[in-house]
Amino acid sequence: MPMPRVIMIFPMQGFSGTYVRHAPLSLLYASAGLVKHGYDIKILDTRLHMGDWQERLRQMIVEAPTLAVGISVMSGRPIRNAIDIGRFVKS
Repeated sequence: MPMPRVIMIFPMQGFSGTYVRHAPLSLLYASAGLVKHGYDIKILDTRLHMGDWQERLRQMIVEAPTLAVGISVMSGRPIRNAIDIGRFVKS
């Protein structure tokens, strides 16, 4: 039986995220221990799916039992995006 899914989400970063898009290292580091224990980890970088991140997230949640959703966030504009993501997941 497969392990439950954990979805890790990287929100939009505001103006600075428009020009520079580094890999979401915070999510990769946070997921490493879970991967070692066999959890199914999915990472959604909303910077790459600006217009359709909601549909992509909905598909991830529906296609497999989801244990938890983690959201990486820094101060500033990303907080607003993280709140939108949290509200979407709760709904």
